[in-house]
Amino acid sequence: MMAVSRSARRPSAPPASHAPIGAEPMCLGIPGRLVSRFDLHGQPMGRVDFGGITKTICLAYVPEIAVGEYTVVHVGFAIAVVDERSALESLELFRQMGMLEDELGPEPVG
Repeated sequence: MMAVSRSARRPSAPPASHAPIGAEPMCLGIPGRLVSRFDLHGQPMGRVDFGGITKTICLAYVPEIAVGEYTVVHVGFAIAVVDERSALESLELFRQMGMLEDELGPEPVG
């Protein structure tokens, strides 16, 4: 029997991060409206409303955003300022698909 070198072996399955779309859950960028701003240890922060679910978000990547404007949020960071129409359309689509609470979790009570 011939020995097979390690590099000649068939590669194993790709890691989960390279799995085909639909094979693993994916985090989405969710649009929301900035309702307030504040600094936390020198970092610009804000409260963002995602159609009824409000979260504290880091604004470091969009320091120019004003209260009342819409932003796309990914993993706790506002990453882009977007227009109201596209933000509301996306929120409604996510709501219809039942994805808002999946991505954001329920609003904390109290």
